[in-house]
Amino acid sequence: LLAILIICIFNPLYAETTSSHTLNVANNTYVMKVAIREMDRLVLVKAIDKSWQTKPIVTVEKKAFNKNLEWVVAFQNKEIKDMNKQMLYIFVTINGVLIGSNYTGE
Repeated sequence: LLAILIICIFNPLYAETTSSHTLNVANNTYVMKVAIREMDRLVLVKAIDKSWQTKPIVTVEKKAFNKNLEWVVAFQNKEIKDMNKQMLYIFVTINGVLIGSNYTGE
């Protein structure tokens, strides 16, 4: 009886999975909302000029970085005098989690 009990406990057929959670790919609408919230936050903390808040999203695309797909949301602001800072890129994981932002898109 003890041998049967031990076999049942350690048999992979009776093992429970540790997690049934799967990560879903975020859709464009959700990613755009994440990017706009981040842009608003950057304006609030004065990291970028407030004129960015009136600029629409130019592109939303998936790009591969180090073999991982990420969402890249781009805004353009021609009011910015520094040509290197007229494009703002916000990066979001494929699952919709904010990663960061920069002016290069890389």
